[in-house]
Amino acid sequence: MSEFSNDLSINLFNPLFDNPKIIPHATGVYCITTNSINQLPSPMQSLNYSYLNSRPVIYVGISNRSLRTRDYRSHFNGNARGSTLRKSLGSLFGLERIQSNNDIGTSKYKFSKADELKLSDWMKENINLHFFVHPEPSLIEKEVIDYFKPPLNIKDNHNVENIEFRSYLMNLRKF
Repeated sequence: MSEFSNDLSINLFNPLFDNPKIIPHATGVYCITTNSINQLPSPMQSLNYSYLNSRPVIYVGISNRSLRTRDYRSHFNGNARGSTLRKSLGSLFGLERIQSNNDIGTSKYKFSKADELKLSDWMKENINLHFFVHPEPSLIEKEVIDYFKPPLNIKDNHNVENIEFRSYLMNLRKF
């Protein structure tokens, strides 16, 4: 895992200061870190974390198309319908959920427009993106999740750390 840790440490995107063009249009793996545990939703403040560049890792994901599109557009400027990270954070913050007529009867939803904007602003102020390019990110996603034990990853996260929180989060995200 150390080979990827170095790349993740070096390839850092801070949405407040960096141009999104530094994020490549390539497949890869990414870690989301927070600047401060105290800025996270209260249920996350007492969890155990792994660290990357002295920042707590809260989420790991992959992009099978473009890290820039997936991470910057979907997570930092998208909506909860297209981002499990946004869905988790918004649910923890208690944001207003909305379903389109096509989504009724499913678990798909987004938050109100005002809440999606608030969430985007919060994310840009409080989280960072670490990334590395990999030709087949799905082959190493579980390894990266096992290494960092991110609390917001529900799928493929079999770590005992924060297991009660992940169960709580899974129920909280249901519509």
